[in-house]
Amino acid sequence: MIPHNFFARDYQLKVLAALEAGYKKVLWIVHRRAGKDITAINYVIREMKIHPGVYYYIFPTYSQGRKVLAD
Repeated sequence: MIPHNFFARDYQLKVLAALEAGYKKVLWIVHRRAGKDITAINYVIREMKIHPGVYYYIFPTYSQGRKVLAD
């Protein structure tokens, strides 16, 4: 499975389905520990396989990025 070891929860599947259906922008309002960053990162990883290029994912601080990516 790409990305490796990512299994979306039921409330994450709706936003992933919308993005796969062609929506360019999605407003996703969920609680603060719902996995928004990890879901978005894994979607970008999947899209990078289809559309090669340079992708940037910017966090407000370095420590926040480490916390999200280290899990």
